[in-house]
Amino acid sequence: LNCAVLVCQECAGVHRGLGTHVSKVRSIELDASSWDAPLVALFSRLGNNGAATAWGVGTVTAPNADRQCKEQSIRNKYAQRL
Repeated sequence: LNCAVLVCQECAGVHRGLGTHVSKVRSIELDASSWDAPLVALFSRLGNNGAATAWGVGTVTAPNADRQCKEQSIRNKYAQRL
């Protein structure tokens, strides 16, 4: 929620594996109380590419990329910044 980005279940698992000191992930289904109408509208307006641009990330990992590519991309973006 902090970055206004939706990730697939596979990427969410990678983020969780980094630890909460690096990345926090919430589930759309399990954390339903977090998703009020204004927040859903924000996510709809921004989209992942808009959020990536706003955060200066520049790229979003392709949904059809293999797991190894996703893991490396996520680690490069987050874990190696520490």
